[in-house]
Amino acid sequence: MIGRDEALALFDAQGPEASLRLHCLESEAVMAALARRLGADAELWARCGLLHDLDFPATAHDIARHGIPAGEMLAGKLPPEAVAAIVSHNFDNNGTAPPDSPLGWALRCGETVTGLVAANAL
Repeated sequence: MIGRDEALALFDAQGPEASLRLHCLESEAVMAALARRLGADAELWARCGLLHDLDFPATAHDIARHGIPAGEMLAGKLPPEAVAAIVSHNFDNNGTAPPDSPLGWALRCGETVTGLVAANAL
């Protein structure tokens, strides 16, 4: 599995805006906490949170693709279940199947929570 430093370098190489980087770091923390709470692999879940929007700088204007290029970039770097979770977190826009695992649903819901937390903090 891709290490955190390599994951951050890969993410930063995509040229994300500061707000997207912050969202992904927040998602990483949320996913790690959910994994610990549910008895899952916190490192794997955190990596999914960090990398779930890996392709967003390239797909921001084509939301129907968002998630699919990230899955292609991460194949072989993350376990298949993690890649599937990342691809399916945008299933309602990219035409893929809904999440089919606790990891997938945690990512789908957990990454959304970061926006609610930020909005309430302001």
